[in-house]
Amino acid sequence: MVIKSPKTLYLNLTLQAFRFAILVKRPIYFHRALPIIIYLAAGLTGCARFPVWQAPAEVLITDYTIALTLNDFEGGGTSNDFDSKDIPNLPAPKGLRPCCAFGNKLKVKLGEMPLAGFKLDNIRASEDLGPHKFDNGLVSLDLSDNRGWVDDENNGLVYTCRGGFIDIAHVRDNADMTIFLAAEAGRNMDVGGVSNMPDQGGKIRVVFHPVAEEILDEHGRLQLAARIGQWVAFQLSIWHEIVTWYGFASMDAWPEKLSSFSPEDLYSNLLGVKIAGAIITSMQASDDYTYNRSMDNWIKRVLNRLQAVSREDGIEAIDRVDGIWWDSQRPLPDWQITLRRHFLSEKQIKPWLISMAGVTLDACVTAKPRLDLLLPSAISGTRFDELATIEIDVDNELIKNGFPLLATDQRTVTQADFSRLAETIRSEVVEVLGSKAGQPEP
Repeated sequence: MVIKSPKTLYLNLTLQAFRFAILVKRPIYFHRALPIIIYLAAGLTGCARFPVWQAPAEVLITDYTIALTLNDFEGGGTSNDFDSKDIPNLPAPKGLRPCCAFGNKLKVKLGEMPLAGFKLDNIRASEDLGPHKFDNGLVSLDLSDNRGWVDDENNGLVYTCRGGFIDIAHVRDNADMTIFLAAEAGRNMDVGGVSNMPDQGGKIRVVFHPVAEEILDEHGRLQLAARIGQWVAFQLSIWHEIVTWYGFASMDAWPEKLSSFSPEDLYSNLLGVKIAGAIITSMQASDDYTYNRSMDNWIKRVLNRLQAVSREDGIEAIDRVDGIWWDSQRPLPDWQITLRRHFLSEKQIKPWLISMAGVTLDACVTAKPRLDLLLPSAISGTRFDELATIEIDVDNELIKNGFPLLATDQRTVTQADFSRLAETIRSEVVEVLGSKAGQPEP
């Protein structure tokens, strides 16, 4: 049988272990929080399935909102007319979006037992995708959260002629994370502060540093909060790829090493980060409904811009790199099913197109050129790592699995260590899978 969506799968499978078995890849972090755009007061409803943030009428329309809409700033500059105390401090949501191991019609093995006849179908077309829901997910990390099995998003891998394979769950999760972190940045912009994140291979802190008055005057708080949130969110996405290589997993007994730095990860992550930045700065998230519908529209428009292909063409694309980028003969969760890994080696994230593997797709013969994505590391000469720092106290489990500390007594790493760690993982991948394992070429 071929399972075409998580919802269909859960209707057909009753064993809890079987349910966990198909969660082949948790696409970002479990520390995501309700997005509040800079000056919106917010609150959670009691319903775990449909998180809502609410804004009193008196703050929905502010002087800043009107000025932004009418471009009515004296001297043509930006406005700082909002108070950080208007941004509430909310707990992180708990949902996980399970998707997607790289490949299609994937075999699954539970322990030493292969699941005969079961294959996991990951490929989607743009029109197959369901509506976005903030904090959506089939599982929760909090046992007190009785969310049940919820998934209308129908996430999967969409092939695009200009951006390669896009993991839609990665896009959605990174967008949600970016908006939360932008709110955190806005709240801590004046005097600085620390946001403690849920553990992921260790205790994680995001330290926000005070922003100089001249930078605030030049760019405005909304723009700065958006850019800082984007930068931090993407750094955290890199950390997730690192820790999954060294044994971190959302669920015990289901390793995620197979998905660490897989071909579509970083590009999909950055795509979600950039979409969220646009939603923030264009004020398209005044409430959860508006944010969700904005995400629907942006995902559709961006996939169209990247020239997404049909589901049939997507299946053809993934099949053509079988044996080059992935191995259909290996069952999940064998980490060597992913033969090639896409590492961060430059400021621009270049998507892997199947043409780079020496194969073609008729649907992309007349496509526009590849679209590389850039995440700036600074704004007007001020580096974002001067405005925010990620600190991680690495836990013992990672160290047991070979996590390379610089010194035995140095247990804390920052985003400055990520490049070194990624290069170490690249060396380990190449040692097992060969010299081409970090490249798309055959």
